[in-house]
Amino acid sequence: MSSYRGWERVRFTWGGHGLAVYPAGATFGPRTIGDYEFVWIVDGEVVWTVEGVEHAAPPGTVTLVRPGMRDGYRWDQRRDSRHGFVHFSVDLAGADCPPSASWPLLRRYGGDSVVPTLLRHLLRVIEERGPCWDELAQGAARQALLAFLAAGHTHRNGEHRKTVNAGLDYLLAVQAADGNLGGDAAVYESMYCHGMAAIALAEEETAMFQLCHRTWVLTRSPPSTSAL
Repeated sequence: MSSYRGWERVRFTWGGHGLAVYPAGATFGPRTIGDYEFVWIVDGEVVWTVEGVEHAAPPGTVTLVRPGMRDGYRWDQRRDSRHGFVHFSVDLAGADCPPSASWPLLRRYGGDSVVPTLLRHLLRVIEERGPCWDELAQGAARQALLAFLAAGHTHRNGEHRKTVNAGLDYLLAVQAADGNLGGDAAVYESMYCHGMAAIALAEEETAMFQLCHRTWVLTRSPPSTSAL
């Protein structure tokens, strides 16, 4: 079981990146990739094939292909497809996280999900290369990858509920009087630490709300027709 301790030590090296548009009916690949690549689908009903297995990739899908994998894309047959992408290498030395071979290949997100938003921000930071751009990009990529690896465990449910509960206790214990969750991190790191902690608390709240809502829907009695 991974604690994700030392996640602030994770470092990324950037490769190709950008936004791409493919016409209806186009394909890409197959190719054997030499690094990691995040791809997020913006428009188009896409089919992603990785290691010989097809996956539907509608808008909101984020894929993460790993070095040595063979993959390809079949873009929407009826309209243009649009996606963003960032190639990278990653140094995980000193970070307690699952081995990359066990990482998920894709996630399908809704319109308000944090991972596609973080990836769009990451791409903009890399392309604009403003002051301190690399440290900003490092922080955004750490948050995006960490959120991508999240598996939906809460402090009440799942195999890792004790770890989640301990993490929540820690965040609440270190929270400053003004609400800041950055701890004793330096200026730029503090901003991202606060963001990551806030995301964790928000995801926990969302997961618990969804669980309670499903339980309520499944257990409540159907409404009486006499009350209509």
